[in-house]
Amino acid sequence: MRFLNDELYPEQKIIVWAQNTHIEKVNRNRMPFRLAQTDSVYSIGLFNYNGRGCFSFEQGFDGTPPEDMIYDYTPPSDSLRIEKIMVASGYDITFVDMKYQIKTNGNTWMFDKAKYAEWDGINVNEVNNIRGKWDALILIKQISTPKYLDFEYDYLTND
Repeated sequence: MRFLNDELYPEQKIIVWAQNTHIEKVNRNRMPFRLAQTDSVYSIGLFNYNGRGCFSFEQGFDGTPPEDMIYDYTPPSDSLRIEKIMVASGYDITFVDMKYQIKTNGNTWMFDKAKYAEWDGINVNEVNNIRGKWDALILIKQISTPKYLDFEYDYLTND
């Protein structure tokens, strides 16, 4: 990231797609922390509310192969969960820009205690001021499992 930002595209905008914990602004071990503390980074967390997910790379929640590649993601019941708050918009996809918000009635969850689930929907984190992690959030109301294309990936091997 530093090379892209500093050397290759110093005056350009860069879009990086990654799992939420890799791009959160406060994670010193992931995306370069130095970049995240500047205006050159606009970090967007992606969440879902309900549906069925699929493990990637044949790894389960604990890193071992799961019994089933598909898992159910159940809607949260906790009123502090950002997924429950955002789904109240009534839209299938909701985008919330938090970067320039000022605390008012209706958006206190951005500034006060809030909870959110990791990609699996099971591991729930609690944070004060979720704006410190991401500049914006996207919520997809209903997820479904991917339909993988049947490709041979011979170019990835060293044969």
